[in-house]
Amino acid sequence: MRRIIAADVGGGFSMDAADMNGDGKIDIILGEHRAKPSNRMIIFENMGGINWRPHIIDNGLNTEIDHHDGSQAFDMDGDGDMDIISIGWYNPKIWLYENKALD
Repeated sequence: MRRIIAADVGGGFSMDAADMNGDGKIDIILGEHRAKPSNRMIIFENMGGINWRPHIIDNGLNTEIDHHDGSQAFDMDGDGDMDIISIGWYNPKIWLYENKALD
């Protein structure tokens, strides 16, 4: 079964799925690549069933940041929660988003 959870995203080339808040449900992370005027990093929180709540964790200008095939959930600091790493194409920088929600 296929469901649309968001239609207002700019170039969702960069996604992953992981439990970002420790509730046992898989959430979706999406880094925008070709949005204007900004490229957001969004966590779509799995609220159960067909309900998803978006959380914008970054809203950087598209001249400074983009996410291209690189947004991945990973416990970078070894504290037991999932952080996000990402890389850009037009702005070739590596970005790290540390998850402080469970601290």
